[in-house]
Amino acid sequence: MVLGPKCGREVRVDKGLIEFQDQWVGPGRLRFDAPQFRDGEKYRAVLNPMDTAKLYLFDAQGRFAGSCPRWDSPTRDDAEALHRAMGRARKREAELLAPLAQRGAALTRLRIKEARENALALSEEQPRTGRPVKIPKGAKAEDFLNLPAPEATDSPDEAGEQLDALSKL
Repeated sequence: MVLGPKCGREVRVDKGLIEFQDQWVGPGRLRFDAPQFRDGEKYRAVLNPMDTAKLYLFDAQGRFAGSCPRWDSPTRDDAEALHRAMGRARKREAELLAPLAQRGAALTRLRIKEARENALALSEEQPRTGRPVKIPKGAKAEDFLNLPAPEATDSPDEAGEQLDALSKL
């Protein structure tokens, strides 16, 4: 490239686009697609007037930072250009939403797993362990506080015997 950073102008990235006006290149605003650059960053931009398809960006030290393709706004009469622009916009939207979709997929998988576990816990098909215990009508929560945990007893039958003894009170 013959033109260097000294021939350029300062531009700022805004919402993934660089936009400016240059009367030497043509009428209207020129837009360039810059998704790889962060919003708010400033660069020195060089546009070759003989080939306006790419904008070349340089950082504050004059180092080459990258290039951006031109973002043309098609006219309403050109159906093919409209379809191409819509395709580019869909592709860009998909790239921007991909990280969100991945996070959402992990969250969705977790919620599905929890829902299946809850459904299994509440279903009648789940095998029951232990034996049913009758709780007397006058029993209070304090009556059950001092019972040993089932794993602390010598056997499952011993824990059942303790609960039976309590229910006879």
